[in-house]
Amino acid sequence: MFINVVEKSKSLFKDFSVVDSTMDSKKQAAANPIFSWHVKHIAYRRKKIVIFTNDASTLTVVLYDINAKNRALLEQRFQERLAELWSSLNIPEEDLNQYLKVAGPWQIGPTVNRNQLGRLNEVSYFTEMYLSDGVEDELFLSSKMTRTLRDSGSSKKASFAGDIPSIMRPNNFKWNEIKLEENSVDIEKLKRICNDLKQQERFRKEDFFFEDLDRTDEVVQQMVKLNDELLDIFIEGIKDEYSEKTIKSYKNALLIYLNQFLAFRLISVFNYGASSVDQMYIHGSSMTQTKQVQRSMSKLYSFLSGNGVMNVEFAKSMKRDMRNSIESLDYLDY
Repeated sequence: MFINVVEKSKSLFKDFSVVDSTMDSKKQAAANPIFSWHVKHIAYRRKKIVIFTNDASTLTVVLYDINAKNRALLEQRFQERLAELWSSLNIPEEDLNQYLKVAGPWQIGPTVNRNQLGRLNEVSYFTEMYLSDGVEDELFLSSKMTRTLRDSGSSKKASFAGDIPSIMRPNNFKWNEIKLEENSVDIEKLKRICNDLKQQERFRKEDFFFEDLDRTDEVVQQMVKLNDELLDIFIEGIKDEYSEKTIKSYKNALLIYLNQFLAFRLISVFNYGASSVDQMYIHGSSMTQTKQVQRSMSKLYSFLSGNGVMNVEFAKSMKRDMRNSIESLDYLDY
């Protein structure tokens, strides 16, 4: 079963298995919505409420007060609430047992698409309204949210709670096989580019960096060339995951930051200095552009670490430092 968790809520799911490949998991989840759930948490009176929405139906499970001490029981509590919902919809218990058996254990992965996130956010909004009225009962909240109309857009039929029994029929409990494409990323080329970038960056420590401007310019131009090659591989590797507009925004932001800002300082993506994206704003870029650079760099770091050419912990620390640098800009107005 795919449990597609928004980024800010992933810490609550540390006790469960993570998908091997985020790209493959997205494709499999999209092809098997009946076995796929989108998840986030909301905060209410210092308590975390976790909300699960099924990708194929209006089924919604709401769990109240999840924390570090009880998060290991998330899957158990999810199944208990789901069983109660199942019964309230007059679906045989044996059907649920079969569903859980075929779905398999949880696999924690990234969110799949905006339509599913839209449904999740809508349900979260309504849940907050009930919480503000003092409603904390998990089954009541789950039932109310399950009975919320799911609008699939003008091109598709809306889904209702009454549709759940027909969707959750045993003959629908089968996985749709999809052909997973082999990694199209040229790993050897990517490794060569990354190694060359690290090598060029070392010249920053040489004396000529301050004295031989012609030699420094040669290194800068070489880094620009390597950055262009790196971006070509990155864009090719993610082109099936995002819209053309999003891809274009990532590429433009990275070209500006890597080639017009970092390269002239002989800083590569492997240098901790690359995390100081706040310097873009300080040197005249708009806040919108600066935040776009931060988001784009985060995607690049995920790509590099996901393809084994960058240490995972280093990539995580860079993404964290970039977020912190953006947050630090809030204090400039004081």
